[in-house]
Amino acid sequence: MNPFGNESLRTLLSRLLRSGTLINEVVLQDSDFTLMGVTVQSVQGQYVVFGDQGSPGMGTVYVAIDKIVAIEV
Repeated sequence: MNPFGNESLRTLLSRLLRSGTLINEVVLQDSDFTLMGVTVQSVQGQYVVFGDQGSPGMGTVYVAIDKIVAIEV
């Protein structure tokens, strides 16, 4: 079952990058760390780069695509 609908996660992330969509929450596998108020800055082969838009100080975060469990926009 694909939790991201009919498209792959990489395709979804690329679409969010192109549209500049603010992502409310990104839930990561095996982590207490949740990204909130971010935008996609870059989508690479195995990872995605998120930029903080919600709170100052976090900056840029690199996340392995296979560690993303859920995205709420």
